[in-house]
Amino acid sequence: MRVPVKDFFLRCRPGESPYFEAGGASYGPQRQDIEHAVVHVAPGHVELGTDAFASRPVHVLARDGSLWAAASLRRLTREADVPRHLLPMGVAVALCEPVGRRPSLCAGGLSLLPGTALVWEEGKTRTTRQRARTRAAMADPEELVEVLRRAVLKRVGQGHGALALSGGLDSVALLALLAQAGVPVRAYTLADAASSDEVAAAAVWAGRFGASHRVIEISESELPPLAEATIRACECVIYNARAMSKFAFHREVARHETHLLSGFGADDLLMGSPAGLTLEAGVPRFVLEREPERELGRFLLKREWSRRLRPAEFGVQQGAAGARELMLETVMAHSGLPVETLTGLAHGLDVRMPYLDSEFAALALALQPAHLMRDNLGKHLLRQAMVSRLGADFCFAPKKARLAPPGGGNVRARRDWIAWLDAALSHDRLERLQVVDEGKVRRELIQYGKLHNDAPRRLLLDRVLMRLASLTVLQQWWEGP
Repeated sequence: MRVPVKDFFLRCRPGESPYFEAGGASYGPQRQDIEHAVVHVAPGHVELGTDAFASRPVHVLARDGSLWAAASLRRLTREADVPRHLLPMGVAVALCEPVGRRPSLCAGGLSLLPGTALVWEEGKTRTTRQRARTRAAMADPEELVEVLRRAVLKRVGQGHGALALSGGLDSVALLALLAQAGVPVRAYTLADAASSDEVAAAAVWAGRFGASHRVIEISESELPPLAEATIRACECVIYNARAMSKFAFHREVARHETHLLSGFGADDLLMGSPAGLTLEAGVPRFVLEREPERELGRFLLKREWSRRLRPAEFGVQQGAAGARELMLETVMAHSGLPVETLTGLAHGLDVRMPYLDSEFAALALALQPAHLMRDNLGKHLLRQAMVSRLGADFCFAPKKARLAPPGGGNVRARRDWIAWLDAALSHDRLERLQVVDEGKVRRELIQYGKLHNDAPRRLLLDRVLMRLASLTVLQQWWEGP
């Protein structure tokens, strides 16, 4: 039986039979091999595990010989013995380290890191980190495609494949492989302020491969009312309104599908953004680019908390390969994945990611930077592999940056975003976080409302204030009944 990982809850106490529930029903001892996570329950023995990317969250609390575990921190904190407040230092780290590993935000739970196994036996708990499975490096384009093809077909639903089609290489490659295998495809394209130029390209590719195509338009005015629901679904800090667009997109797709294939992960695994992986004094550029956000976050803290916060170390070894590993463990695992997967699960939609398949990931991680980055382009081996199917002009076209614009592209949306931030950053909410200087936050919010949309300062404030608002939403969500 396949159990949706978002539903599971587990409670273990010494001398008692473990209690395991999913989907509102309780079960006896069993093993649940859920894609990207493992829950193994036996008398006196429990094993939990995340995949190499923590693609599905597993949250745990071990105390006095007992163990609680759940796929949702909200579910975990409903237990009478589990505290519900956010850790002040976790709040400070989340605000000031936009690239950092996910901090322990909730006093009642710890999120298992990528590639972590936890074993509980009669009151004793131990955790181990497992290195990502790799294999011998063979820069063979056709082997890459064959492994990807197997990963895609493993994730196709009965009768047809549903696909999030952006019009870029990652998703079009999946479309081509589905068509080659004779799988009927229903393609869905998100059209919002950050992706409107992709719609025409997606339509062309859908027509070429005989896929049905539905464009889901999301206007910015729809997004502010979805902000809190999106943050609660993801249970992590949100950086921009793109997360709300994904939430709305997946809500619409879920009206027609139970699963959706996604090209997520290709960029991160196959070094799709070479510039961000270059090192300056041993630190990747994608880290250094966030330094202004880090500084603003520290400025918004109360002085005593700013002094207590130790700067994170982001130096890496092994050049671009080390930078890729850091990106996978931080930005992708704790920012990208929750938005991609949990906004779907919130609507009962299973977002499936072939590029994060264990076999494909093992192959990708074995490839050296020279196999993947050439002439300032990443994903070289994938581009080379798909030329015969998609053409050289498309496969080797420069990557287009997809930057989510700040909230407020039109007058109504700007008004609604400012109103939402004003409510989320109210006196009562900020006070409960304990670590934030309310006066500084309110002054920055006033400035945010006055600045032009494209002003660099507003772009910076948009990201930091969105993160801070996320924290106040999570505090209220976990504390509430």
